[in-house]
Amino acid sequence: MRGWRGNAGAEAMVRLADGRFLVFAEGRSGEATSPVLSFDGDPAVAGTGAVSLRYRPSAGFRVTDVPLLQDGRLLILSRRLSLLSRVRARLAIAELPAPEAGATIEGRDFAELAAPLAVDNMEALSVGRESGRTIVRIASDDNFMAIQRTLLLEFELVEQPSSRRRPGSQDN
Repeated sequence: MRGWRGNAGAEAMVRLADGRFLVFAEGRSGEATSPVLSFDGDPAVAGTGAVSLRYRPSAGFRVTDVPLLQDGRLLILSRRLSLLSRVRARLAIAELPAPEAGATIEGRDFAELAAPLAVDNMEALSVGRESGRTIVRIASDDNFMAIQRTLLLEFELVEQPSSRRRPGSQDN
């Protein structure tokens, strides 16, 4: 991660059921993919092995958080900050990557938050089960700036049976 520059460094981390950790770099605007490291175990333990992967976000978006869904897939929050298109956030679902160097994680976008909806600098994402339902919470960070807000949004994630398509399928 030493090569991950400035504000494009480590942004999201998730522990997988098999004990691996994925650490996602925020990446830079304009790059087609951003770095991800797959650690064999706890990345804070010296000597833990890692392989380099990539994540392909929607064009112009950068990853901000990645929790694990109950079925083992990744739920990915990305945001886009732009003076022209204002602030937008997207949610995607991705299959777990093979822990092989060079593998690319590709999510399937399924939701977008943009004006006139309540949206800001969306940076935090949690997912949990409540009364048999999958509940997703998204939070923004105002960065102590008067032009930004701290928001907490809550949704129920309901998937249609046909929604488990392979990334890149044409009928999303």
